Amino acid sequence: MSGEFCKQAALLTSDPPFPLLEAALLPLLKIQNLHTYSDLAGVLRNLADLGVEGPTDLTEMTPDEVEGLGLRNIQKRRFQRVLSEARRESEEEGRQETAVKAKREADDDVGVTGTSAIVHAVRQAARFASSSDPPFPLLEAALLPLLTKHQLHAYSDLAGVLRNLADLGVEGPTDLAEMTPDEVEGLGLRNIQKRRFQRMLDEARGESEEQADGAV
Repeated sequence: MSGEFCKQAALLTSDPPFPLLEAALLPLLKIQNLHTYSDLAGVLRNLADLGVEGPTDLTEMTPDEVEGLGLRNIQKRRFQRVLSEARRESEEEGRQETAVKAKREADDDVGVTGTSAIVHAVRQAARFASSSDPPFPLLEAALLPLLTKHQLHAYSDLAGVLRNLADLGVEGPTDLAEMTPDEVEGLGLRNIQKRRFQRMLDEARGESEEQADGAV
């Protein structure tokens, strides 16, 4: 962690309700002069209730959710610019990920990716095994590609979601295709994560249908 980041963290409000969220958003908030907003604590509380945990989560917000933050006109315009910058950064990250994926696919032609994937899987398994209390390491490992793709792998309450999925009988991606709307609702996801999880379900269902068609 850089010294500049530590200095900025020290400038946070004396009793912030969501210090990690405030620190995560601080660079964007500072650019648009929102870091000193008098009701920043209230805005952070509303963002946290929606499931915002970092800049990439801002890109999922709907106009109604922005309106519900309770911002005044000036701050609302500044926040819209924060959203625009977050989306721009997210798109840039997406382009970089696409470039990396293309390189991996090119490496696969010479037999590199297969070995790399095995090494990656072993490392991930070791990480799960060494974590303080992984409730469902095998389930997390099985869902990791989908969780990562849909930016749910770093969700703060991922352990709780995995526990609820395991209670439903989910053991891998194909089991997700069987989930009902009520079961999804029962996972306890916030708005942002719920949208991402729904996209993850849609992809799992698509893959399941392709497998079924291929088996015919």
